[in-house]
Amino acid sequence: MPDYKKNIKYDYTKPESIVKYARSMEGHTLEEISEEPIDEYKGKGGFGQILERYGFNYEINSDVHADFEEVGIELKVSPLTTSKKYISRVRDINILNLKVKERMVLCMFDFNSFDISLRHSHLWEKISDILIVFYRYQSNVSIKKLKIAVVFRYILEHRYNDFLIINQDYKKITDLVKIGKAHQLSEGITNYLGVCRKGQGGKKENKQPQPNSSILTYRRAFCFKISYMNQLWKEISHTYKHRDVFSRTDLENNTLDEVILNRLRQFNGLTMKKLSEKFHVYDYNNKSHFRTIINELILENKKKESNEIKKAGITVKVIRIKNKNKMPFESMCFPNIQYKELVEEKCWEDSHLYSLFSSRFLFVVLGQDKQKDKDARIIDSFLWNMPSEDEQIAKEFWQDCKLKVRSKDLNHFWKISDDKKFHVRPKGKNSLDLTYNTPDGDGWKKYSYWMNASYIRDIIINNIDFK
Repeated sequence: MPDYKKNIKYDYTKPESIVKYARSMEGHTLEEISEEPIDEYKGKGGFGQILERYGFNYEINSDVHADFEEVGIELKVSPLTTSKKYISRVRDINILNLKVKERMVLCMFDFNSFDISLRHSHLWEKISDILIVFYRYQSNVSIKKLKIAVVFRYILEHRYNDFLIINQDYKKITDLVKIGKAHQLSEGITNYLGVCRKGQGGKKENKQPQPNSSILTYRRAFCFKISYMNQLWKEISHTYKHRDVFSRTDLENNTLDEVILNRLRQFNGLTMKKLSEKFHVYDYNNKSHFRTIINELILENKKKESNEIKKAGITVKVIRIKNKNKMPFESMCFPNIQYKELVEEKCWEDSHLYSLFSSRFLFVVLGQDKQKDKDARIIDSFLWNMPSEDEQIAKEFWQDCKLKVRSKDLNHFWKISDDKKFHVRPKGKNSLDLTYNTPDGDGWKKYSYWMNASYIRDIIINNIDFK
């Protein structure tokens, strides 16, 4: 139980009093809230610790129970940063052009208590009732001068479909531990609830034993994935443009993965031409043509996107392969390199490229004989996440890109001919199409990240039975 100071301005035995007091902080900095000088604090977790100490007036502690133990409410903070897609459109920084900066770490993962249901676990105390304080993050600004944007009370049992999917994730995580595969845990294997590395990182980080295996593994923590947090923020800030697609019955009887794949696989063997006629989508020259049809198959509405898929951070990729040798017609493209952000990134697990590559992928594979064949036929679909051994190569790729950008050497990125699974190539419309989001502010050519076509072929062959 927290050690409360005297003269606190709320009743810590009443949830409504705690929430009301917290909401009175909206629009204010920690410095404005505190009635005493705030000691300077540097490092991760600083905002949350200052908020506990000077905002809610209880001593910082490492208690395993909920922060407001008397009422079972956990206190969490979530930093918001500017969404790049709005920078050029909106002059003033306001609630509409913000996004969540990082995953929300919930609690440490205990490898010795994996045989417990979610409702009886330590994790349940941390996620069943959360008071989330969203604040506006700004680099090079003192923590005590950062402003609280929104306070939101998150009650998991009021979000029953979310609970069902989080429970599925929890079971998948604990099932891996039961069979001695804790070393294979990553954020990419689950949908809303993830596990992330929790340690100093690098070669100095010590691994620890795991049950039912002699293989050592890293310390990990449960977390809400950044994709889940961003959709939650959009809901709270009323910038929500998606809808729940899957019913309570769907998710009670099947996992989210099964629901998605069952909807798609009923169309296996059909040509895109027949599906175009079925759903009245005829714009073959539009690159989004196939994606529009896939939306119709999964969501039964081509104009909407699934809230569940967005929360899970599932990246949908339509891959067209040659029937003869199963080679994709092209490598897989990812967003352009953000040069300035890349050189400022300090940790692989917090990098933009990691968020791209560690997401779950929904591959919808089409077989065809010619690249512009309207009779491309759906072969199969599957969900995939990058295995840990490939993540290590991806980390080396990120480190190389960072080194090249820092030295302004854009001519020696990894090439497709290097056969290292990933490469970089130009992405601008022409030589005059430049970006100024660079370390020195000069205009640089646009380059983007790619996954090699040969790597995609190997993934497909390992996940589809072509017999």
